[in-house]
Amino acid sequence: MKKQNIINLVVVLFIGLATTVFASSLDLGSEQDPIVTQSYVDSQISELKKQIGNSSSGTTKFTYEPLKINKNVQIIGKQGTEIIVRSGDTKAITIVKDGVENGLQDITDGIDIKKDKKVPLNHLIIIPREDGRGIKFTTDGYIMIRGEYVIK
Repeated sequence: MKKQNIINLVVVLFIGLATTVFASSLDLGSEQDPIVTQSYVDSQISELKKQIGNSSSGTTKFTYEPLKINKNVQIIGKQGTEIIVRSGDTKAITIVKDGVENGLQDITDGIDIKKDKKVPLNHLIIIPREDGRGIKFTTDGYIMIRGEYVIK
């Protein structure tokens, strides 16, 4: 029984010694054992913000922006723009590609709104591509919009 205890003790000591030798062989701050300071993290975040700002053509909004829209004004969304018509009458602006009409995605009802069809109030509408799709107001009204868009 004592022989087994000695063998167990030797194995534990060997594992401890091997771990210590391996850990001490790593250079502090190397790729194997990086050291990161707060100033480094802040500088990397700042650089990332600059890159994101330089790569987009306009300001990307992460919250819905309420807009008052006058009669005969068009809102053309860019890819991923979300629109919710809150008041007023609107018609869908769609495109035809390869003989197929590509409408506005009404996420609330799960349908595709076709050209010149009314966009329902309080429905989430998504512009899937930057290809000229949007909405046209036939009366004054309000929308909530998130994402990039052009007013015509």
